[in-house]
Amino acid sequence: MGRKSPYPVEFRNDAVALYRAGGGKRACAAVAADVGVTGETLRSWVRQADEVAGRGQQPGSGSTARPWERTAGAGGAGPAGPDGPA
Repeated sequence: MGRKSPYPVEFRNDAVALYRAGGGKRACAAVAADVGVTGETLRSWVRQADEVAGRGQQPGSGSTARPWERTAGAGGAGPAGPDGPA
């Protein structure tokens, strides 16, 4: 997956909530500028939140954690384990 975000989870959640509170009256780029991120960054967070909420999630994908809150497992080693790929 990608690198760890420099933005705290609470900040991302608040930015998404602020965008949604506008009810579509404010462009994503305008809200993003207000909170100090790029429009594409905020759009990405909104898409991720939609996936978690099931608005864009494929049936059977099953994850309820936000993508940025998922852990890689013990020690952060990821699916390959602590010693790398098998």
